Amino acid sequence: MNIAYNIDWLLRGWLMSIIIGSGFKFGCELGTYQGGATFFLLDNIEDLTLHTVDIFEQQPDHESYKDKRYDFTDRYPKFMEKAKNYKDRLVVYKGWTHEVVKQIPDKTYDFVFIDADHSYEGCKRDIVLWGPKVREGGLLMGHDANLESVAKAVKDCCTKIHIHPGNLCWVGSCE
Repeated sequence: MNIAYNIDWLLRGWLMSIIIGSGFKFGCELGTYQGGATFFLLDNIEDLTLHTVDIFEQQPDHESYKDKRYDFTDRYPKFMEKAKNYKDRLVVYKGWTHEVVKQIPDKTYDFVFIDADHSYEGCKRDIVLWGPKVREGGLLMGHDANLESVAKAVKDCCTKIHIHPGNLCWVGSCE
């Protein structure tokens, strides 16, 4: 049994249930990686439009990469090839989250899902910068609340936080 695979499915199912249950139609995912959650959501929620933001390369100071180098050479081309299937339901921004955010008007999205820079500073910056991009009644959510850096950023920036113990996701109201 591949536990990581099962946790991925718990994450995707949890996220999908919140999106459908809340009637959300327009969201943004920060940290696309290989597109697992992106394509799952678009395949399973027919009326969802999704924006994604990723640098599609190894983060230079990411804690998980200190002793490893991953090959990101074909990540972006493969993602973009698959993205063609979703036409105008998927908009891809290739760049740093703190730079792309400048292109997005406030109160644009029903939800923003943060799973990009997992450092305290990076996660906090994403919460602070992307929180205003969520419309009233929408949600700011994220992944990897088991990481001390992410948990601290969420607790420092958000109110009314709920952390799901099964899939390590968080949802909160942020000010």
